[in-house]
Amino acid sequence: MLKYRFLALLFSLFLSFNLGWAQPISIHSRLDSTHIVIGDHLKMHLTISTDLAKKITVQDVQTWKLLNCEVVEVSPLVQAVSKGKNVYSQTITLTSFDAGAASVCPISILENDSLLLGVTDTMHFNVDTLPVFVDTAQLFKDIKMPLQGEKIAVVTPAKDFSKIQKIVAIIFGSLLLLAVGGFFVWKYVRKFLKEKKLQEDKNRRKENAASLALTDLNELKKKKLWQNGFVKDYYSELSMVLRTYIDNQWDINAKEMVTSQIFDEITSLDITDDQLKELHRIFTMSDLAKYAKEQPIGEDNETNLKNAYRFVKSTDSNEKRKKAEEIQQKHYKNKK
Repeated sequence: MLKYRFLALLFSLFLSFNLGWAQPISIHSRLDSTHIVIGDHLKMHLTISTDLAKKITVQDVQTWKLLNCEVVEVSPLVQAVSKGKNVYSQTITLTSFDAGAASVCPISILENDSLLLGVTDTMHFNVDTLPVFVDTAQLFKDIKMPLQGEKIAVVTPAKDFSKIQKIVAIIFGSLLLLAVGGFFVWKYVRKFLKEKKLQEDKNRRKENAASLALTDLNELKKKKLWQNGFVKDYYSELSMVLRTYIDNQWDINAKEMVTSQIFDEITSLDITDDQLKELHRIFTMSDLAKYAKEQPIGEDNETNLKNAYRFVKSTDSNEKRKKAEEIQQKHYKNKK
């Protein structure tokens, strides 16, 4: 009998030990609403529950990835104890000044400022314009006539302007009209020249999109970032080079988009499935390295850089045009 009691005691100690060390972290984030009006504020509530032994911190707000929104205020991280667990809570105030979809990308939850415990879900909401309400139910009302009463005429004596005063007034009025007209002409010309310069710069970037991207890739290769332990910086620069290339080559604002939005835009372009797969692999690895602190092996790092070179060279519009011209010239010569 004593033997069984001893075994039962050992089993209960083992069970309590496992329960004490197997408490998972729970991360919950929510928004007060999924729609706001431009310039309005939106609250995001963050709640983290973990065991008493863990002390957590939230990723620095300066490094958050925000799309079409910005942080107005962040409350202090409040700690409380509930049901044998540490419960942390924090409120983030967001706003936006552009209509459309807005997102807060995953936020890292850390232990001792370095160990990643988990990430929040991506939070999405829409920013709407302020509607103008016109009450069409109200009937139109007649214009009321003036009240009957004694009419009093107010006569202002005519001012006697001399010839010199009239000439000065005419000259001053003419100069004022010329100044106003000149201002609008100058404003129009300035806008026209600015738009022309922007279009020329855009055409120049498109014409040299591939050469600019290859130059940036060469510079990235020389830095040897991942070889020196800067894996996150390596993938951040690699991703930005490709996003800039997509922006210059196809006029897609990829630098301000998340990965899924980029592929929604480029799937309709003249890009093969193999090229899309290679590009998707690079962006996916970049997201994991930047936001989930993934540590890819050296072989993957080299492969992703080679795939980036191949994607730029194979989608270069100049090269495609040159090949098409060569094929057309050969066809023309064969006809002769």
